[in-house]
Amino acid sequence: MAENILERELFDLCLIYQKESLSAGEPVTAVKKIRQWMKRYENDSARFKAAACYAGYYGTGLHLILLGSLHIPPSDIVETWMKQAPESAKIKCNLNLSLTLHSACFECQHWELHHKSNSLDRVNWTNVIMAALDASPPLSANTKNRCGSTPLQMFMRTAETKDENEMLPLHFMAAYSKNLTVSFLEFLIAAYPRGIELKDDRGILPLQYAFLNKSSSVEVLMHFVKLSPEIVQY
Repeated sequence: MAENILERELFDLCLIYQKESLSAGEPVTAVKKIRQWMKRYENDSARFKAAACYAGYYGTGLHLILLGSLHIPPSDIVETWMKQAPESAKIKCNLNLSLTLHSACFECQHWELHHKSNSLDRVNWTNVIMAALDASPPLSANTKNRCGSTPLQMFMRTAETKDENEMLPLHFMAAYSKNLTVSFLEFLIAAYPRGIELKDDRGILPLQYAFLNKSSSVEVLMHFVKLSPEIVQY
């Protein structure tokens, strides 16, 4: 009994987050408590994984943070969750058989439809989705939920949406991400293949942004080159 209570600690904090997030205000209190919990148990791998993988009918606590949120989930919480307990990315919500990746992509799409997204919003959402994707089992991007939808399909609208500077999420991640992964780069391009050859309002391609970004890994740069050899002139 005591074990179950301990395992539910993080889940219950996420329930509080969801309730606060669905109200008019920001879920400040819950975010603070979740961060404190994560800090307290960051070196207790067994406790962290048990709590992160605890699930109810609507999935894990991370499902609760993502689903129906009126606020963008803090990317640091999602990234820490996925890093410490990647096993939780395999757990599906009983309601609609959605993985964490489904939930992240669906809520990002919902945000695009119902809010006036700015560039920072889009970057925060893509960081959340990248964390979920990188922790997910292979082929998760094409895994169908109960409705027959895949995370990749859900992300397509976001992937092709330009901001006020004609920048796609692909431009932004190539330009500013400090930890863009090859798997997420492939996901971005699969969601909107034409994006790799589109320029923003300054005439810059995603590949060029990647080479200007000092944080770009060699693997990411080589993947860009592999996908667009005709663009590389030198």
